[in-house]
Amino acid sequence: MDNSGGAILSNQQIIQSVQNKEIIIEPFDIRLVRGASICLRLGYESMRMECTGTVDVRLEASYPLYKKIEVDARTGLEIPAKRLVLASTYEKIALPRDVVGWLSNLSGLARLGLQVVLSHLVSPGYGEHGSTSLTLELFNTLDVPIKLYSEMRICHLTFLHLQEPATTSYDSQVGTYARQAGPRGSRFYTDF
Repeated sequence: MDNSGGAILSNQQIIQSVQNKEIIIEPFDIRLVRGASICLRLGYESMRMECTGTVDVRLEASYPLYKKIEVDARTGLEIPAKRLVLASTYEKIALPRDVVGWLSNLSGLARLGLQVVLSHLVSPGYGEHGSTSLTLELFNTLDVPIKLYSEMRICHLTFLHLQEPATTSYDSQVGTYARQAGPRGSRFYTDF
């Protein structure tokens, strides 16, 4: 991989980095590689939030309850109007400490009123202790439901090369959602 820091990886650099096992994407489908990103697909697990009152970020007991939902390949996943659903990516990833990932929406889905990514950054070293799926925050901006299907393209993942490796990684420093199996609700209360 080219070590010039701050550079966005091109399609050829992404393919080479995956082939050299510098970046792990499982399963890897070369057809999903774009000019400067790879498309990730929607996985089979999601969670709907059920809120009953004010959420106090300091108090775990006030956090929404999450109902796990398996995404059926035939009937799909319905995102209710004006609601947030957490969903996992089909691919599991692992990044080295000198690469950061940036998630972004697919234009075609955004034009249908779906916001796929509310938290864009994938930290250096994410998945270094074992490749892990990403949790996406799917928000339907429409007044009607939107239906999605497992293994459909859901977002872009762009890679940026750091000028030098991070001295710590997401998994070793924060690791709140490291090695997750499927989507997970917020654990922000652990900051307090």
